[in-house]
Amino acid sequence: MPQELDEAAAVDGCGYWRYLFTFVVPMAKPALATIFILQAIGVWNDIILATIFLPRAANAPISLGLYAFQGTYSNQWGLLAAATMIVAAPLLAAYLFLQRFLIGGIVGSVKG
Repeated sequence: MPQELDEAAAVDGCGYWRYLFTFVVPMAKPALATIFILQAIGVWNDIILATIFLPRAANAPISLGLYAFQGTYSNQWGLLAAATMIVAAPLLAAYLFLQRFLIGGIVGSVKG
């Protein structure tokens, strides 16, 4: 945050909470969107903890379901590819929804 913006808000009588929600949060939206997407992908793909802590298949995450599509001696690649596309669809939708915040952060950082 530029120091001039902080000082100008203080001179105009802007309180802490208004300063926070008027200036800081809008400027932090691209970073928050990036953190959300990366954290969602990390949780979505977490297969190690799922195999350790969730012994029943009813509680298993979707990544463990993809692991079940792999055969011992052969794989049905078409079925595995279709299941992967279905699993990736919610993350792709979240990315497309949050893309405007990411692009806004990139555009706002370029001067000139």
